[in-house]
Amino acid sequence: MCLKVKYPAHITLLRGSHESASLTKFDYFYDETIRKYGNANAWKHFVEIFNYLGLAAVIDDYMFCVHGGLSPAINTIDQINGIKRDIDIPHEGPLCDFRRWFGCAIWCGPILRR
Repeated sequence: MCLKVKYPAHITLLRGSHESASLTKFDYFYDETIRKYGNANAWKHFVEIFNYLGLAAVIDDYMFCVHGGLSPAINTIDQINGIKRDIDIPHEGPLCDFRRWFGCAIWCGPILRR
């Protein structure tokens, strides 16, 4: 995040699978901030920031970047731009389409199709 502040035009931060309130409680980030700061305020601020991180980036109109993959329901960049992202990662829908497709914009790894 410090590099983004220092070089805002050259650094793009993308939201990954661990940038969510629910997962940071599971992977001990929440516990670590409580131990270090004595309350959950720092954790709440991080989660707020996570909720506003971008889901994808296009570099030089050439390279498309995401953390893990896309929901099969997403076909265009305009659809990505339309996703409400200032929320925790839901359990369904294009932001996280776990139940139906076993993949999502945040979590998905490669899916082999035959």
